[in-house]
Amino acid sequence: MVSYEDAKKLVDMGLSVIPLKERDKEPIVAWKTYQEKKPTDEELHTWYDNGKYNIGIVCGKVSGNFFVIDFDNKEIIPFVIGDIQNYIGKTYVVQTSRGYHLGFRLPPNADEKYIKSRNFDNLGINLKGEKGYVVAPPSIHPSGITYQFMGEPKIETIENYEEFFKTLEEKDQEAKYLWEILPYWHHGQRNNLIVGLTEFFKNKLNWKEDKIRFFLQGINRMKPVPEDVMSDIDIEHKVKQSFEKNYNYRKFIDNTLLTKLYKLLSEGEGYNINEDMKDLKTILQTGANAVFEYLMDQHTYKINGKEIKGIKTIADPDSDKEDIYIYKDGFYTRGESILKEEGEQFFRERLIQSESLIKRIEKEIQNKFFSNNEQTNDIEKNDEYLKKINKELENLKETYERLKNKAVITPYISEALFMIRRNTYVDRETLNPKAHIPFKNGYINLHTGELEPLNPELFYTWSINANYLNRPIDPKTDLPEFVKFLSTLVAPEHLPALLYYSAYALMYPSLPNHKILWLVGKERIGKGTLIRLLKLLNPKGFASISLAKILKGETYTRFDLAPYETKNFVSDMEITEKPITEKEKREKKIDFSLLNKIHGKDTVDLEEKFKSKRDGVLEIKGIYIQNLPMLPINNKATQERSIVIPTLDTVINNLITDLEEKIFEKEGDAIATYLANILKVLKEMNFQFPEIYRILGNGDIIVWKGLNANTKAELIDNLSDPVKFFIEEKTDIPKISEEEEEGIKHSSNTHEYPVKIIYSEFVKWCKGKGIAPLPKQTFTEKFSEFYPKKRKRVGGKLTYVFTNLILLDDSQVGTPKKIQKDMQENNSEYMECLFQLMSNLLMTPLIESNKGGILIINTKLEQGKKLFESNAGLISRCKSLCSNLFTSPENLEKEGDQGSGQGIPIEEFSKIEHGSSEEKGEESISDSQALKDYHYFKSEDYYPDSYFKNLGIQNIEHKQFRYTHYYKIPYSEISKDKYTEFSSRFASNSKVFVIDENEYNSIKV
Repeated sequence: MVSYEDAKKLVDMGLSVIPLKERDKEPIVAWKTYQEKKPTDEELHTWYDNGKYNIGIVCGKVSGNFFVIDFDNKEIIPFVIGDIQNYIGKTYVVQTSRGYHLGFRLPPNADEKYIKSRNFDNLGINLKGEKGYVVAPPSIHPSGITYQFMGEPKIETIENYEEFFKTLEEKDQEAKYLWEILPYWHHGQRNNLIVGLTEFFKNKLNWKEDKIRFFLQGINRMKPVPEDVMSDIDIEHKVKQSFEKNYNYRKFIDNTLLTKLYKLLSEGEGYNINEDMKDLKTILQTGANAVFEYLMDQHTYKINGKEIKGIKTIADPDSDKEDIYIYKDGFYTRGESILKEEGEQFFRERLIQSESLIKRIEKEIQNKFFSNNEQTNDIEKNDEYLKKINKELENLKETYERLKNKAVITPYISEALFMIRRNTYVDRETLNPKAHIPFKNGYINLHTGELEPLNPELFYTWSINANYLNRPIDPKTDLPEFVKFLSTLVAPEHLPALLYYSAYALMYPSLPNHKILWLVGKERIGKGTLIRLLKLLNPKGFASISLAKILKGETYTRFDLAPYETKNFVSDMEITEKPITEKEKREKKIDFSLLNKIHGKDTVDLEEKFKSKRDGVLEIKGIYIQNLPMLPINNKATQERSIVIPTLDTVINNLITDLEEKIFEKEGDAIATYLANILKVLKEMNFQFPEIYRILGNGDIIVWKGLNANTKAELIDNLSDPVKFFIEEKTDIPKISEEEEEGIKHSSNTHEYPVKIIYSEFVKWCKGKGIAPLPKQTFTEKFSEFYPKKRKRVGGKLTYVFTNLILLDDSQVGTPKKIQKDMQENNSEYMECLFQLMSNLLMTPLIESNKGGILIINTKLEQGKKLFESNAGLISRCKSLCSNLFTSPENLEKEGDQGSGQGIPIEEFSKIEHGSSEEKGEESISDSQALKDYHYFKSEDYYPDSYFKNLGIQNIEHKQFRYTHYYKIPYSEISKDKYTEFSSRFASNSKVFVIDENEYNSIKV
């Protein structure tokens, strides 16, 4: 807000002022009058008593020859005038919205031409003089920024003004070169630039040593390098030393920059013709050696003061040729085509430089040796010197025209590539070293776990497409979208195996464990999204592969396998060109031997196109995604090395397009860092993968269970043909009449069941088996192959029914009712459990021994005990919440399910069995039940007799139905003084429920 006092102070300094619109630069009065006279005191009161308007200063004669240099771009100030601080307190300095105003006065007798307003376009600055005005403090810019005086406002008079403006004009001409040079002025390049530019400006523009020094000092002030400070004195010494020498500036200036400088030369002032002719000869006499040096320089890096070439050549094992690789951003890629293009670019730049020089020479000849009405072909009128120059120029122009022909330059480039192969050859064993994981910002050392700087000496052909975050990763704050995605993909007990194997496949450079991961589930559930996300994290280390080609008796050609030699992991991504048919599955016309070799570190035949056969070893991991029903794996060796993970039966209402890209964009660095960190844990666990995360305890040890061969085979069978096994277990064909059938009930006298009832029973059966059910249509088609389907009128409506079958355990079939749940509350708690579980996976367990694929952790070692007890509880809680959260619309709850009722949690045991006065819920057992002779429990985990004996319980009866264990314990064995210890110990590692006698007795072993 400008006051009368602010305006009066400026007028007292001899300045004419005008009012401007509020927060604007536009005058509110016709201000031409105030270019000739200053405002009166009365006018000042009128304008500024209300403090509403901005204020402007009229420049020129009326303000005592006052002018202002408007630096709208602060970046240029150090080049033009040096440090702005040197002027504060000495003259008029105002901080504006984007830069500074620097004001001076000229002497009263100064020539009028110097006080005129003008622009210095190359510098990007304006001079406000006669017929111009500037906004003055304390006005407010439209952006809201207030103009401020820097120091006490004074105005210095420039006595030597002619020299001042001459320097300003020269700086404006120099700025053309400045803006081209500035991007190349950085650490590692400055010394070369100082030498090269000193020679260039000395020879091309006849600049004196002082002019070159001031120019380079100005650039250095504009773009200092804090980690390697170079003072004005340093530059002065370097310029002086270079000026006295006669270096070849072409060796010190980047070729692209040199092209730009030549272009500016052709548009600028005159210079030495002999120097240009000499330079033109050098450019046009380019051969293979020059191309070789140029290409090597383009790919040379300075690391800790040492020059390292970023080009490597390895031998092709099948021929006398070699493959060239070039380094960029931490890894190497095939480089021959890139180098050829760069070689062609080398000649294109030479031709551009030559064209600029030729034009300039011809123009200079015309200017120096001919009058305006003479032409350069009038050679006889000039001396021998001109004839010589003209002849040389014509010869060079012929060479210039010849080099435009690609057929002429191609042999030079080919010879240069031959020279590169000879000079950059390395042993093939150096390819993809096993000691590091390459990230965008460095290499993780697998021995020390430290992040090391990028280095062209390490020959990697792949890299993680993310930065490693050298800090702890919190899944809740760093990975919310990733964890949310995983929560809809797999159950909690499968999450560790999925994450460990994903990290292993994505990043680990060798193959210490010959495992294959199968991710199996319904369509559109997120399996492909996971693979595409992993591909985004390591695009160079991933490759698609056709599983159908490998497994069907067709030969997967040696040529097809060769590209996988440098890959980390493969996936079929459902790209099978000729899918394996149901008939082929049934007839077992599939062969797993090649798949076992590919992922078993066995020798395979490799052959690249047009090259001879050779043996090789592929160190690649496999993540194969399968829609239900999955491919039946009937090969024992394949089963042994397979990790099978079924997906959840999740309903995704809103499918998100390109979900993997959205997750990668938000959390790519954090996901990659998290996977690298759990890979360190997996390495310390000797690469033993938990196939399913189950924990049992007896006070001394905790066991991390894998799946035994029989259990794994059963899981694969169920996933590969769930309908077949459902029919075998849950249905039968009627053999006798209904009256004669004992223990079997059915829905009608004709043995008919509505399709929706059979499908709902199938969904329940799948849930009990831990697999996702097939879609209803697929199930109906497959079930119809065994039992006839027909339309029938039921309750006045036509519906489809299956006929001629008995549904075993028919008492479980009743009127379905859809589950209603409060999703929001459970989902929040479920996610909290997952966040904690993923955090726990970053901690390394303490392993006592490793037997038969089972990790045994000594719980007396506090870290191991705490970690695994924590994860056991989390997974149990996650599973309970998971079953509530992810229920498909077809998954219906029935009354009286055998072995599937929730029962009463063990923590409620004390309230029921020992007379708690607290209110009991609907599921509570009555007091009369509690007073019977036995207690009955069920759990998903098995507890041996020795476990109960440690609790003082001697008599225990146990039976198992499918995956649930049932226990019968005498009431006398659990006295009132034992129940607290019993309930806390029994519930510590598993979800245990109290059931009633009827449920226990209904279980058939």
